[in-house]
Amino acid sequence: MIVFTRSYIRAFDGKLSKYWNVLESRGLHLHYVGWSRGKPISGDTSNDTYYNRPAELGGGWRSIIKIIQWNIFLFCFLFKNKSKIKLIHAIDFDTVIPVYIFCILTGKPFIFDIYDKYSSLRNFPNILKKIIDIVEKKIIKKSNLSIIADSCRFQQHGLTDDEENIIVLENIPSIKLDQIPEHNIKNPIKLGYFGVLEKDHRGLENLTQACQNRNDIELHIVGYGPLEDYFKAKSLESENIKYFGPKSAFEGLKIMSHTDILIGMYYLSVPNHKYAAPNKYFEHLYLGRPLLTTLGTPTGAKVEKHETGWVIGESVSDIKDWLDHINPEEIMKKGEKANLLWDKKYKNYYAENYESIYADIVIKAIRPNA
Repeated sequence: MIVFTRSYIRAFDGKLSKYWNVLESRGLHLHYVGWSRGKPISGDTSNDTYYNRPAELGGGWRSIIKIIQWNIFLFCFLFKNKSKIKLIHAIDFDTVIPVYIFCILTGKPFIFDIYDKYSSLRNFPNILKKIIDIVEKKIIKKSNLSIIADSCRFQQHGLTDDEENIIVLENIPSIKLDQIPEHNIKNPIKLGYFGVLEKDHRGLENLTQACQNRNDIELHIVGYGPLEDYFKAKSLESENIKYFGPKSAFEGLKIMSHTDILIGMYYLSVPNHKYAAPNKYFEHLYLGRPLLTTLGTPTGAKVEKHETGWVIGESVSDIKDWLDHINPEEIMKKGEKANLLWDKKYKNYYAENYESIYADIVIKAIRPNA
């Protein structure tokens, strides 16, 4: 049995679904251990085990006791099932310590997948951040394999790009829609956001304020997180704000395919956003829809270089000014460039990197003599 673990709900994790699909296609038995944070789980959970204690997503220092309790729960699960486990794929720092200890005790191989540098996303005291960074870097080096989301993350973690046990796996969409709707722009222009509904740092409140009650703009929001109630309320207040609730990766991408522009703002109030490597960047290329993003981020640099969207400041006035100047002709032109870049650079990325490189490493780790 291969165990995946993350403090999140499996159905909402698009990158995890890629790992799951490629290993399942190889005939491997998989199990997921996650933290639902008290949220109800829908769909098939026969291969899932959840820790259900309520907690705010990204709660920082306030959640430290709950994170410790989650780690104890995870270690107990691993120890109870030690005879079945062949390999563990741990996602982010808040799962990896019990995995690391378990693997030291049992000799099992493990993968450390760093979606984001943990200390850069949490409001922890500086001394605790330094300790986390030291431990995180040590476990990266000790893992059988570590995965980062972009080559810029080597610098962020103080690593060199010649580390033999580290690979870069960009978070491109593996899910293929049956059909991407033809891009015919009609009034109102539809903006789409699909992702974590985080307070303050993704500009969602500023975006909503800028869009609210405009008859030329419609805002479509899909996601899960602290701003769920905020968007439920806003969708009732304003006819041009549509909130679809939490959705799977497939359902969310399908909703985004019916919008005209994707939104992926990463405010620099979070240090990690200087190294942002979001799936939204790749989704906008796949769908052939331009992306609105933020100045001073890697995503912004890529969008500017390839002219596949717009890069703006973080204020409400910046967003309003952008809304006042977008037009259908420019949207179409930037969307076409996005689609061309997908075909040129990323069309075969999933097959070459997930189905081949990642899956082969896992098979070799669990069957070294095969």
